[in-house]
Amino acid sequence: MSTYAFPMDSYKHIGLTKRELFAALAMQGAIACGEIGADMIAQNAIARADALIKALAANGNHEVSE
Repeated sequence: MSTYAFPMDSYKHIGLTKRELFAALAMQGAIACGEIGADMIAQNAIARADALIKALAANGNHEVSE
């Protein structure tokens, strides 16, 4: 399974990794809920993305390859 959110069949990957996509979505949700502090939002989003990847891997739903 690919690390990329939108993998292509070629050798060249363009776009976001799943981790980057998950973090971006977490940031979007945090900002929509009124959280403030860009650095804190970014750190929390990365932590949430990592937690999601770890949980998916534990359930056999995602290959971890960073």
